[in-house]
Parts: sequence; C-alpha cells; structure tokens
Amino acid sequence: MNTTTPISEFTGLVRYDAMCKAIAECAHVDEAMDIRDKAKALEVYMHQVNNRQAEQKVARIRLRAERKVGALLEEMKSNGQRDSGNGGNRRSRSSDSTVKLSDLGITKNQSSKFQKLAAIPVEDFEAALAKLDEVPSTQSVIDKAKKLPETAPDKAKKRDLPETPPPLPPDTRALWLWRHLKDFENEKFLANEPRAVCEVLSPEMRKDLARITPKVVKWLHQFLREVAPPRPQKRDRKELVQ
Repeated sequence: MNTTTPISEFTGLVRYDAMCKAIAECAHVDEAMDIRDKAKALEVYMHQVNNRQAEQKVARIRLRAERKVGALLEEMKSNGQRDSGNGGNRRSRSSDSTVKLSDLGITKNQSSKFQKLAAIPVEDFEAALAKLDEVPSTQSVIDKAKKLPETAPDKAKKRDLPETPPPLPPDTRALWLWRHLKDFENEKFLANEPRAVCEVLSPEMRKDLARITPKVVKWLHQFLREVAPPRPQKRDRKELVQ
C-alpha cells in the first residue's frame, strides 16, 4: 500500500490541519520524510513566487514532519532497529536487520537536528513556532525553544504531558481573570473569525480547545449571574414623566 502523501495535498494554501493529522499518524520514518521532502519543495517554490504567507505555513508543516522523523529515529534507536554499519533496506519493514541513516535518506546533520526538535517539550515547540514571524528554519526553532523560560524538570521528562501549574492564590486569580478578559478587548480579539484564529493550531491543540471552551463558557455564565454588576434597566417613559 502506498503511504506517501500526494503532492496535490500541498497545492494552493495548504490544508494545515489535515497535514498535521497525517504527520501525527506516521508510523515509519519514510512516511514522515515523504511529507517533509514535499513540504520543503513547496516551501522553496512559495519563496520563489514571493507568497510569504503560504511559505510560512508550509515551513511549519515541514518542521512538524521533521520533529516526527526525529521521534521515530529515537524510537528506532531504542528498539535496536538502527546501527552505523550493517545497512538495510529502507522499504523492507519486515526485515530484522538494522538500518543506517543513509538507508533512510537522512544525513547525520539532519538526524541530529530532527532529534533535537523531537526533544523539545511540545508546549515549547508550539510556542517557538508561534513566536517566529519570519519563515522558520529548523535551527531557528531549536534556538527559539532554548530561549524560552525554563520549565520544571518533570515537565522536560514528559514533553507530551504538560505539567499542571499550581493553583493561583485567590487574589492573584481575580487579577489574572481581569487581565485576560481585558486582553480580549485590548487586542480586538473578538473581531477575528474563530476559524482564522485556530488555523495554525495542531489537532491536539484543537482538541484541548474543544474540551475546555464549553467549561469556560459555563463558568463565565455563572460569573455574569453571581458576580458581575447588573446592567441598568431602562426606565419606563411614564416613570420619567412623573
């Protein structure tokens, strides 16, 4: 069965969420590398035609694919499926022989960078992608992640299971709520279409939003009923005359 991704998937403005899902489902290095190589080719093309928005989008797909390759390389190493001498057949997945990086079409430099991407905690990786205004390179994401605030040691060990932050003190929680609600107003956030805002999110992040948002909406409704000052009611015109 052919598991490679058709180039038609990359035409126009890339279907970002579909490609993120395809990358997450890759079980073999060659599948993730196929997506990575095609994304890289389209990234170069978008640069040539000066379509910066599409170039940035495809670059983020490439980086996600490279991170997946790095994770799969780590998995192969831990399972004893890779070595530096015996070689093997890239397409023969049922073979018991170990394979070299060259059999996978990957250089040592690429392997090193891809595994560094895989070692970045998932929240830091997403934050690094979000903070890059220019077209991101593999090294720029690695460097950006290093500059992010340090996380707790346990969080680094569980990069796909973000650590739950400790609860805020009551007075701090009130200020936190006020500040973040004000941000919606100050940043004119509500003027944006939800679909456009969420376009760059990974499938996992969208699942988080779908899970959390109803709870937040329910809590805010309770806040309006119990805490927020009542809106002034319109007085009847007859009352005003009296």
